[in-house]
Amino acid sequence: MRRERGCSNGAAPPRPVGGSIGMRRSATDNAIDSSPRILFRYPPEKEITCCDMDITQFCFPRGLKRNRIRRSESLSALNNVVFGQISDAGSPSGSFVFLLNSGEELHYGVCVHNLEMITHEPSFFPACATSGVGECTESVTRCYCLITRYPFFKAHFEFLQAVLGCERYLRIQRAALCSSGNGNILQAMLEHSMVSSNSGASSCSSNAIATYFSSPVPQVDVSTVIELPIEPSSTDIVVPAGNEYQLLGDWGLMVLLKLFSTAQVLSLLRALLLEKRILIVSSSPGILSRIGLSCIALLYPLIWQGTLIPVLPSTLEDLLDAPVPYILGTQVLCAQRMAELEEAAVIVDCDRLQIVARVMEGDPELPRLAQLTEELAPFHDLLLASPSKFSSSSEEKMALRQLMTGLRKHTTVLVEDTLFKGITRDMDFENGEDVDTLIRAVPKGMRAFLRAMVQTQQFSVHFHKMQEMYTRSEEAAQTMLKKLDEMISAAEEEVEATREVIEVHTKRLHEQEVRLQTCYEAKEKMLAQLQHRS
Repeated sequence: MRRERGCSNGAAPPRPVGGSIGMRRSATDNAIDSSPRILFRYPPEKEITCCDMDITQFCFPRGLKRNRIRRSESLSALNNVVFGQISDAGSPSGSFVFLLNSGEELHYGVCVHNLEMITHEPSFFPACATSGVGECTESVTRCYCLITRYPFFKAHFEFLQAVLGCERYLRIQRAALCSSGNGNILQAMLEHSMVSSNSGASSCSSNAIATYFSSPVPQVDVSTVIELPIEPSSTDIVVPAGNEYQLLGDWGLMVLLKLFSTAQVLSLLRALLLEKRILIVSSSPGILSRIGLSCIALLYPLIWQGTLIPVLPSTLEDLLDAPVPYILGTQVLCAQRMAELEEAAVIVDCDRLQIVARVMEGDPELPRLAQLTEELAPFHDLLLASPSKFSSSSEEKMALRQLMTGLRKHTTVLVEDTLFKGITRDMDFENGEDVDTLIRAVPKGMRAFLRAMVQTQQFSVHFHKMQEMYTRSEEAAQTMLKKLDEMISAAEEEVEATREVIEVHTKRLHEQEVRLQTCYEAKEKMLAQLQHRS
């Protein structure tokens, strides 16, 4: 998986290209379209070019959700849909992230699912006539998706939640105005739903989308506050400082470390370093995306080269049998299928809080395992004791920083400080003798694991990347040496020329001094003669 640094200086802001994705049911029968479609995109002229696959299958990984609600006298079921609270941005059930990899750079799809009446369209939707509502009223799950290169997930989710909150406020306000005659807000809301929501509606959502889209990307070491013009009051969204790995760690690795023990986390690290197939199982798409993306941060400075789909759509479940390294997340897995995959993949079961690594029973252990466990335990124990898995205190964030530093130091020592000391420029890892030479140069206790690790594609890519960097450094050094030689040669020529000039002037100076001395002597002789005459 090739990736660009997600947080760097640049003009391109987070782009809500995917806008809103939903589906619509025919009013004349009970059939529901089998495939979702894009209802809105921003900006309208922007095409989604970062992925060749159908983006809607990632927005609805388990298919579309609809509810057929029969209207009762109390309208209680309708009340839950119309006036129900919008799911929290931190909740794993209604929000998740998927990845789009164009081969050149990585994009994140930040999604929020929201249950809505099918005839209640957001104010920023284009005008679209809707059919009337009969005895049965239908709700639909719409997906609001923001496509971005920057993993400011907390800010992105807060932005989407702010827009949804504004829309809910507008619907209630509009219904209250329409119900002034009978006082039944819900009934007025249902009757008013026949009219497109954008008819005379406030443009606060559209302004918020435009504001967020046009906001500049902050620098890596500086946090930024974006003020959204949202009704009933403005909303401040903080875009945090940090590079891509720090942001992925804050959002995903924190949850991984709060769910699993130190031994389980290091078992997962071992599987990642050896490029095993890893299957993450959870009923929550939010947890799947957090754990899947945490693997990117956990593996640093190596970059995962296999397939990475944190929330696997049901249409792509054949990938579970792929004979290549992968990190896949699935919401549904029967016991029989689980047993089959345990023989081929490391299973990370987030619902049962288990990591089954039967496929790794014959593989070498992670080097310095006992020492690393002891170093991480005090900070990890603090996170495991946390009452909340999806929000963190400042103390917990500090503990996470310490854990990330310890894990990255361990991997960096393995990959660079230990192995790269013995690597030469012309070394070939497909040559067994070169590998043997390299492994003999490392401490004995690390040899078995490092021999397996150097055979992975991610290590090969990292090695060639470092090799290219060293080559560029050598070329730059050679170029600088050449320039220094030219400068030295020019300076030597100038010194020689100056020396010649000095010799000429020294000779002239000597001649002038002799002449001056002669004049002094002639003067003294003349004075002596004059004195003798007198």
